[in-house]
Amino acid sequence: MASPISHTNKHQSKCWKVPSRDHIHFTVNDFSSMGPENLETPETIEADRMRILSDIRHQAYQMAEISKRAEKIRYDKTVRTKQVKIGDQVLKYTEGKNFSYGEAASGPYKVLRVLKHGTFEIIDSKGYNVCCGRNDK
Repeated sequence: MASPISHTNKHQSKCWKVPSRDHIHFTVNDFSSMGPENLETPETIEADRMRILSDIRHQAYQMAEISKRAEKIRYDKTVRTKQVKIGDQVLKYTEGKNFSYGEAASGPYKVLRVLKHGTFEIIDSKGYNVCCGRNDK
């Protein structure tokens, strides 16, 4: 394991001492016995690299599909659709924030329109549209 050595400069940065590599031995293959037909050409090297890249890309697509299915199953277990009608009063919950010093919800707001997939458009008590969703400001 490398051990840190500290410098005496004013920044006191650390550098790592690299262990000795005397124990590593390299062997040189004798390629003189191989004929020119056995040597790889730039074209075969490029074809091998493209095949490997294609295989890796295919595996990544498969893993993404598996992950997407698992995330959908996990999400569908927790989501609850609520039947909301126009004119109902609702609270707007803010996700992902620390609520130890504040409220988790604001409102009440009035439902103006019911949209697709359990979403709806809301207005505040003064009649102003309230931005909801990912781009909530």
